[in-house]
Amino acid sequence: MVGNVSLGLVLLYALTQANRFISKALFENKAKFPTTRMLLPSSTDMSVEFRKRLADKVATEFGLALPSKAKELENPGNANVRAREIISMIIAKVGSGKLLLQHNIEYGFVRNLIGGSVISLVASMSGIVLFHFVIRNDLGYILSICFSVFYLMPIVLSRIILTHYGKEYASILFREYMTL
Repeated sequence: MVGNVSLGLVLLYALTQANRFISKALFENKAKFPTTRMLLPSSTDMSVEFRKRLADKVATEFGLALPSKAKELENPGNANVRAREIISMIIAKVGSGKLLLQHNIEYGFVRNLIGGSVISLVASMSGIVLFHFVIRNDLGYILSICFSVFYLMPIVLSRIILTHYGKEYASILFREYMTL
C-alpha cells in the first residue's frame, strides 16, 4: 500500500518536473520576454516620459544605462543582455510585491498549463492510435480526438496567451519599481 502511494507520488513529481522543463524550454525565451523587450528603445509599450524616468532611476540605483537606440542597432544581442541584467536587478529590488507576485503566479500557471498541454497532447494522440488500431474502442477513440483538440488549443494560442500575461507582469514590475 505505502509502495503504491510512494510510486504514485514519484510519478506525479516526475511529470510535474517534465511539465516545467517542457514549458520553460519551448515557451519561454528570456530574450523575447516582455520585460526585456520593453526596456529596449525600439519598444512602444512604454511612454517616452515613463521610459526616461525609469532610465534615470536605474542609472541612479544601479549605475547602469538603459540601452540606447544606437546601441540597440549596433549590437542588438548586447542590448538584450543589458536589458535582462537590469531586469534581474529590478526584480531583486521589488522583491515579491503583492501585485507582482499575483501576476508572476498567473504567468507561471499559464506557461505550465501550456507545457502540460504538450504532454497531454502526446498522450491523447497515443490514445487515438491505441483505440483505433490496437484495441478497437470507439468511445476511447472519440474521447482521444476530443482531448487532442482540447490540448492543441493552448499550444496553438501559446504566443498570444504568454505575450498577454508577460506584458501584464512587466507593466506591474515597472510600476511597482517606480513607486519604491
